[in-house]
Amino acid sequence: MVLRTFIRDSLFNLFYLFISILLQLAKHVFGASRIAATSSTGKLELLKSLGADLAIDYTKENFEDLPEKFDVVYDAIGKF
Repeated sequence: MVLRTFIRDSLFNLFYLFISILLQLAKHVFGASRIAATSSTGKLELLKSLGADLAIDYTKENFEDLPEKFDVVYDAIGKF
């Protein structure tokens, strides 16, 4: 049971590291001026802390319907 918890926590950390690297690459390597990411309500602040300029709650709004357009939209839906 302890090993299973360790593996699950390690996968979560790896997933968040991947998102953070992806957002930073988009901004600093590919020159994205503003980045939006979609997620559920509970992960919006996490996305902002990882580097998203705008975190969109996909349960309440569709990023395609927003008047503002973005260089990158990363859909951070995932289940572990």
